[in-house]
Amino acid sequence: MTLTGHSLACKRGENLIFSEINFSLILGEVCFVKGPNGSGKSTLLRLLAGLLSIEKGYLTLNKLDITDNKEIRAEKFLYLGHHNALKQHLTVMEQISFWQRITKKCYDFESDPMNIGSILNKKVHQCSEGQSRRVALARLTIEMKTFWLLDEPTASLDIESVKLFKDVLKNHCDKGGSAVIATHDNIGIKPISEIFLSLDKSLLQQNDPFI
Repeated sequence: MTLTGHSLACKRGENLIFSEINFSLILGEVCFVKGPNGSGKSTLLRLLAGLLSIEKGYLTLNKLDITDNKEIRAEKFLYLGHHNALKQHLTVMEQISFWQRITKKCYDFESDPMNIGSILNKKVHQCSEGQSRRVALARLTIEMKTFWLLDEPTASLDIESVKLFKDVLKNHCDKGGSAVIATHDNIGIKPISEIFLSLDKSLLQQNDPFI
């Protein structure tokens, strides 16, 4: 299975964030999205996830055009952005249970890949930034969708937690999954490919965290 981007372009308002983005990603591979702040790394991930419209170009999966096919993207793609998308009033266990109910899949509490066992009874709003990020990353191991779209996944993680994430990512790829990761840090992983985005100086004053 190959995911391919063909001359992708995206606008936010009247601003062209990027254009002529080409890439090809097969199962088992990791692709890094690199570039300075404001160059469009987050925008590209949101575009791939179907949260933003493709201004120009198209996206194919095994040569099938999925540019406007949100059903296939929802089935195959899992997006984790800057924000952890956690329900602050729930305990960690309740949050995990929520994901388990909607996916009908389970978190492996025995191996506990993201080391959340000790904080299950803690309210999400009581968790540290690093703990919250680990909880958010635990969702990846529950849903196990084919393509992970990850925006700075190791943000707020300490060294040990970064190692946990690397193991989770390696296991995902070994099982035939792939990931597109926007990151400033190589996180100790050598990607098969990289997408480099340049900074449009006209966007410097936008101060938009989602670019």
